[in-house]
Amino acid sequence: MPRRNQISSEISSVKKLITRQLSDSPINPIGDKLLELIAVLEADEGAITDSQARKVLKDAHVMVNSLPKSFEPRFYFDSAMISSIAEDWSEHSQWLSGMILPNHRNEWGHLTVPMPCWDGSAAHSVDVILLPGDDDLSDIDLLEYPWITHELGHNLHFRNEHFIDLFQAKLDKRIGELRSLAVADRGAAKQRSSETVDFFDSVWRPSRDHSNWSHEIAMDVVALWTCGPAFIASYEDNLDRNAPDPFLIDGNHPPYHLRTLALVDAASRLDWSDYLSPLTARANDWNMSAPDAFEYAVLHDDEMLITAVTCGLSFCNALKLPRLDPVRMREIRNSVAQGKSFEFGTSLLVGAWAANQSMKESDYDNWHARMTQELADSVTLEFRQ
Repeated sequence: MPRRNQISSEISSVKKLITRQLSDSPINPIGDKLLELIAVLEADEGAITDSQARKVLKDAHVMVNSLPKSFEPRFYFDSAMISSIAEDWSEHSQWLSGMILPNHRNEWGHLTVPMPCWDGSAAHSVDVILLPGDDDLSDIDLLEYPWITHELGHNLHFRNEHFIDLFQAKLDKRIGELRSLAVADRGAAKQRSSETVDFFDSVWRPSRDHSNWSHEIAMDVVALWTCGPAFIASYEDNLDRNAPDPFLIDGNHPPYHLRTLALVDAASRLDWSDYLSPLTARANDWNMSAPDAFEYAVLHDDEMLITAVTCGLSFCNALKLPRLDPVRMREIRNSVAQGKSFEFGTSLLVGAWAANQSMKESDYDNWHARMTQELADSVTLEFRQ
């Protein structure tokens, strides 16, 4: 006997959503998989409980709403950009997901959306890179695009635990030291110390969902490793544009004060010190005005900050990620000066930065428009198997 009537309307609603948003789209294979799953629910004779069926329907709804809904030229441009970088990074091994899609929202981000499954054993997922703006070529700003490498860094780290293994051992040692320092505390002071160390642990400890300070620093290191000064400039532009509170304590992201100190440290180690003057000046200003609060003083732990950078660099080296170095940057500068075109990938992102540095504003705008249009005209969407 087919699925009982009480959830048949829910099944019908989700089927319509899938058909409306994914049929006749370049990502319709995902829709076909979801519809196959829904068909199993419709035909089920009782092996799947109503509770399990509703979870599958809810997860299918979440997946569809997480996927792109517009497939204009920018969608294809960004798909090709992501695919090109992913292929370059995966030259030595399949480090990244086989399907990473762009979706245009209000800000940068990364989502991993599992394929619904009633027994909780989903083996497949779709990864989504969120980019600011609309699905319109005029919303492309290549000077912002080094953030793609930060977001792709999440995909790398989801699939490799090298960073977690290295950093966690150092963190455990540091937590033990902090607890030892609090042994002599009594009463309210002891409770306060204990709660602060627990919070320290929660924000610094690497987790599988990457909602922690150490992983966010590691993603910045990935972007810096692959894009060098282009990411430094994009990071500075983000600070100028959004003017964040540099001392805001957020469990998911380190305060920009600490994040900036980490980026300065990493850039110095990667031979990009010549490009750090504005960022270093900003960090020094923030150092002078950092809160005296006990909690912030404890959370601002130089040892953990330096360790996060060290482990992040070790991760990039272990995975043999292509590194931008001064020699490669000179080659890219020469290509810009000679008027050469670029293919999709990090060389284009660094080239955009180099062009912006060397050209008048109007000349750069023309260069940017020509480059994006040429690439948009040439691209076809190909999902890597």
